[in-house]
Amino acid sequence: MTDSDSFFVTLKSKRESQNIEISEICEFTKIHPRFIESIEKGDFTILPNVYTRLFLKSYANFIGADSVKALKDYELYTTGKITKNEDFNTENVDVLPSSLDPETDTDSNLQISPKQIVLGMGVIFAILILLWWAGRVTQEQAENIESIQLKEKIITESVSDPENEVPQLESHLHEKYSQSITNQEIKGKIENQSVALPNKFPLNDNDFLSEKFYASNSTRDLILSPPYIISVHALEDTKLHLSTFNGEKIEELINKAVPKNWKQSFQFMSTINFEFWSNSQISVKLNATSIDNFLNNSDMAIRGSYEADKYT
Repeated sequence: MTDSDSFFVTLKSKRESQNIEISEICEFTKIHPRFIESIEKGDFTILPNVYTRLFLKSYANFIGADSVKALKDYELYTTGKITKNEDFNTENVDVLPSSLDPETDTDSNLQISPKQIVLGMGVIFAILILLWWAGRVTQEQAENIESIQLKEKIITESVSDPENEVPQLESHLHEKYSQSITNQEIKGKIENQSVALPNKFPLNDNDFLSEKFYASNSTRDLILSPPYIISVHALEDTKLHLSTFNGEKIEELINKAVPKNWKQSFQFMSTINFEFWSNSQISVKLNATSIDNFLNNSDMAIRGSYEADKYT
């Protein structure tokens, strides 16, 4: 047996003579115990080729052996010769792969796992949702500011021109939330505005900023019998909001923009509250009775309610 054939035996003997445990080498060098055992057995087939010389040098240095001689012996042992000008100096390699395991693929190319791909797609999707939401909020705020400015302009012009001044009627909110449509009259809260829909967002209080009211014709004969049904027909693209009140809570039936020729009926127990973007864009019936003539036809927003309990 030549020196090159037994160099790994000599290395093992040197380790044992110094009472150095394999676990100590592994803890310091971060080399897996199985690789240390393979070096001491002379079985270099299971070691990753790209790290074999580095492992051998680190092992030899730790136990106090000549690492340069160990590398030459390894070369002679595995190839039968020492390549001319072979550079065994690996001092420039300072870091060992701390997590290298015998069962781990030693391919140096980085692999992107499916989990990382899904996570990345999720982050991108979340960013897109946030950008969309921010854009929508910004658009709605800009439209609300524009609506307020337009309203202020209209009010200013109305005040400055006595001929166009509209008498302001006192209004009192009913303790059951809505304006009452009594058997005396229907009152709708209105404002002058463009008929065209600026957006598809639901109606809100910014659509009813004016404090002006329109007093409609008398409805003394509008006494309904249950079941109470309100039917709405959209004559143009428009917005509407319907809700009911049962004495305890308000229940929203619909609040959205609807297309031309949209039709739907809703049943209510006692009180129906309604808001329309433009009274000229809708046709409304309570049970089988049309109330279009009470809602005016001047392209104004309207807000009102009908309370059936009072007249049954």
